[in-house]
Amino acid sequence: MRVAPILMFGAMALLALPYLFFATVSDVKIVDDEGTLMIAFREIMEGHILYRDIFALYGPFYYFSIAPIFSFFQVPLSHDAVRLISAGFWFCSAVTFATIAWRLTGSAIAGAFSLLTALFLLKLFVNSPLHPQELGFLLIGILLHLLIGIERAPKPFAFLLLGGIVGGLLLIKVNLAAFVILPLMLAALRTAGDHWRVAHGILMALAILMPVVLMGPLLHFEWVIRYVVFASATIFAALVVWSSLVLPKVLSVKHLAFVVAGFATVVLTTLGATISRGTTAFDIFRAIVLQNLNLVQNWHLEVSISSGALAVAAISAGYALYYVHARTDALKRQAAAVRVTRLKAGLGLLGALAIGIAAIFDTSWETVPSLMFQFLVPFAWLLTIPHENTEQPHRLTRGIMGLMAACLALYAFPVHGTQTALASLVPTIMLPVLLNDAARDVGMRQLWRGYLPAILRTSPWPRARLSLIAYPFMLMMLGSQIVAEYRRYSSLEPINLPGASLIRSDSYTIQLYHWATHEFKKCRAFYMVPSLPSFYFWAGQRTPTPIMSNNTLGLLSFDQQRRAITELEQNSQLCILIIPALLRYFDRGHLVARPPLLQYVEENFVEAGSNGPFRLLRRKAAD
Repeated sequence: MRVAPILMFGAMALLALPYLFFATVSDVKIVDDEGTLMIAFREIMEGHILYRDIFALYGPFYYFSIAPIFSFFQVPLSHDAVRLISAGFWFCSAVTFATIAWRLTGSAIAGAFSLLTALFLLKLFVNSPLHPQELGFLLIGILLHLLIGIERAPKPFAFLLLGGIVGGLLLIKVNLAAFVILPLMLAALRTAGDHWRVAHGILMALAILMPVVLMGPLLHFEWVIRYVVFASATIFAALVVWSSLVLPKVLSVKHLAFVVAGFATVVLTTLGATISRGTTAFDIFRAIVLQNLNLVQNWHLEVSISSGALAVAAISAGYALYYVHARTDALKRQAAAVRVTRLKAGLGLLGALAIGIAAIFDTSWETVPSLMFQFLVPFAWLLTIPHENTEQPHRLTRGIMGLMAACLALYAFPVHGTQTALASLVPTIMLPVLLNDAARDVGMRQLWRGYLPAILRTSPWPRARLSLIAYPFMLMMLGSQIVAEYRRYSSLEPINLPGASLIRSDSYTIQLYHWATHEFKKCRAFYMVPSLPSFYFWAGQRTPTPIMSNNTLGLLSFDQQRRAITELEQNSQLCILIIPALLRYFDRGHLVARPPLLQYVEENFVEAGSNGPFRLLRRKAAD
């Protein structure tokens, strides 16, 4: 690999660091995912038992991967440190996915554009710093790199590591793991021999049914039905094209044995470490499986699927069927290939321009993922079709990546937001790959003819003339985003709370948080409904019970709420902070059901003060 492209890519990555910093330390979300995760790590380090004493939504591999950062490396468990660690995951994930695009195309320009795209999309990580999806998507990026290496030279260590990553994903977020494991299992069955054809067909049928099964509990909502249709069409299109691919037989029983060994090692080691600290196997199963079965009904945010998106998904499925059918006819095969090349070029160019224009003109990065999700993700199957003009088209890697991108269309369910950006991450970052495919299939000169100024078209160095356009354009994108984030950061004020010296927010939020922190310091103990666990760090107090969540009534079962009440009763001078507006935001029928914790608060506490949306309650005086 030449030195100059590496230097250019590295320079682009270094120039992005100010953007990451300003975005990372700007704003504090009242939906306190950050504090909720931090309090879980503090309880773990203080010896409380995960899943038994501590309410936790995620798998043990996440907690035992992150906790050593604070315990073994002595990093302070503070908001500043958590934000910087999250920024590290953000940066590493972006670089990992960008270098996949580089390896698939051989182009540093493609890698650099993918880097910026990943950085901009993953900005939504800052809404929930240290969330397990940061670790999860970094592992997915590493897994895709392993697949490229395996396709070139299948080595035992790579298979061991692949199995370990799959095991880790399973013990981080079950739904994320499912969207990765399914494509890998399909690939294993396809490349292991024709005698697995029936099993492969059954698994494909299960994949098509996955949206209905996953969203079944909420099918009485219209938006869920639309989402089912959208996701089913997306997955169907990818499976149709996948089934027509000619894949290399690179896997053997020995290779699969290494994958199983890596998977078993990570899973058994993680479960063993968790159980050795007092958690039972049933506690783990209940927390990461049974508990999440109720999550869909208790906490969901509507994913808006427009009629245009449904039409695009239907067109994509029809186009995929046409392409596969045409490949069986020698007379139609060439025409189908040309149409797919044009489709790749069109989507790649439009998508890249949309990303570039949004960055330069500072369009909201909550809008861009939604557009990509609805109008690009249905064409995830294009990633499964490599260009033909090369000896190593990465057929297996591309096939798995396309299936994975299609399955991840489900990731925005049941709660959209950051999940929407992540659901569209793979096909959006791989836009340069689609453009590269088109350029290789029809030739660079033909692709760019008519789009470049004459002086550039006549340049003797095709890559050089492309660089003359691409790098200045990307510097404009990055520069605009750095300026926008710096202006936003400068318009905010330091929150000046313990452990959060770097973080800024608006003056109203800061005033609210300082008022609440001051009031909490007057209390022997305090609890919040819904919970904002960050206050335990800012007020310098311990939690009266580790049974808490930022969506207190929605995610804590009635039994967990009763356990929390028993522990709260031990504090005679307990204060309660209640936030009615946030309760209504989280409410999915819980308030009408009169949960135990809400009854306990209403029957035993009276208002002692208020500020904006915050109401501070103290115990009623004894009769």
